[in-house]
Amino acid sequence: MTTGLSQQRYLDILGVKRDASMDEIHTAYYLLIEKYAHNPTEDEADEQLKLQHAYNILCRSYEEPEQKSPGDSPERDSKLGLKIAAGLLVVCIPAIIAMNFSALKLRMTEIDPGTVVRLKDSNAPYGTVLRFDPAHKFHTGEPLPAYEIHLRGGDETVWLSKRVVVKGMVPVKPARPVKR
Repeated sequence: MTTGLSQQRYLDILGVKRDASMDEIHTAYYLLIEKYAHNPTEDEADEQLKLQHAYNILCRSYEEPEQKSPGDSPERDSKLGLKIAAGLLVVCIPAIIAMNFSALKLRMTEIDPGTVVRLKDSNAPYGTVLRFDPAHKFHTGEPLPAYEIHLRGGDETVWLSKRVVVKGMVPVKPARPVKR
């Protein structure tokens, strides 16, 4: 990277201003090189080398001058970035929660052992929850969270996935005791 003084010297060799664009530097270089004959003298060859050196240095280190507003600063840019990020978070987090609410609700819902459950579309009790296993192996071999349920009207128990129990069943409210 060249310093401001040496860069200015190379710009002077090519005859361009400090705020020149890269296109202006290219144009100035090629116009100056065209002035020299195909068979240059020793002095012309030295001048060509100076031009080439200046051009190469400028091409490697030149950055276009930025057009900034009077109030622009890196601090202001970072504050703007933080405001945009905060705004996106405010909008995105509720949207993500809304899109995944049923999955989140499934993870949050737990049915305690001893709870009597019924199918959502039935009034008759289905069975009593005996226990919960977070990694029950079903016949497919895939471990899934599941409930063991003692069926009403017999001694039979079944394992149902947590999803089936939570989405397809509701707890039966115990009958209120009659006050006398």
